[in-house]
Amino acid sequence: MPTIEIAVPNARGIDINEDDYDFDLVEESEMISHRSLFYDFLREKKGSIIHIGSPGHKHGDGGYHGGALINWHLEDPDLALRKKGLKSDTTNSYANQDFIFQFLPAYRKQMELLLEAVMSKSAGQTVYFLTDYQFGPEKAGFVKYESVSAFWAQHDHKYLLFNTMYEIGSGGI
Repeated sequence: MPTIEIAVPNARGIDINEDDYDFDLVEESEMISHRSLFYDFLREKKGSIIHIGSPGHKHGDGGYHGGALINWHLEDPDLALRKKGLKSDTTNSYANQDFIFQFLPAYRKQMELLLEAVMSKSAGQTVYFLTDYQFGPEKAGFVKYESVSAFWAQHDHKYLLFNTMYEIGSGGI
C-alpha cells in the first residue's frame, strides 16, 4: 500500500487538527519519510512532515499507509506503453505494475484543504507532496507545480503519478 506524505521545509511544526479530516494524520518535527524512495532527499533538509493514513489507522501498527484513500479503479490509458521494456519481478520487488492514481472523491476536497493548510505554514511557500508505493514505478519522479491549484488541476483532469515527489511552490493557492 502507498505511503503518502507532505513535507514542509523550514517548518517548526504544522499543527494540523486531525479531527478536521476523515483520514489519519501523523505529524513529525523531522522530515523523515516512512519509506526509502525519497528518504535521502528529505533527510538533508530541515522541516516537518505529515504522514497521511487510511481512516482508522494508528501510527506504529506496522501498516500505516493511505491505500483506502486511492481510487484503485482508475484506468491508465497508457499502461501498456508505460510497462514496455520494464520488468516486474523479485529483483525489483514487483515494481512497475501501477503508475497513476487519483484520490477517491470522498477524500479529494479534504486533501485539497490539507494541502492548502500545510502550504500556509510553509515559511518558503513550498511543500513536497510525495508517494512511495512498492508496486509503482521503479524509478522515482520529480515534478514541480507553481501552485496548489495547478497540482489539483493535474489530479482532476488527468492523474498523479505514484513514486513521484511533487514540489508545490507559491503562485496562487
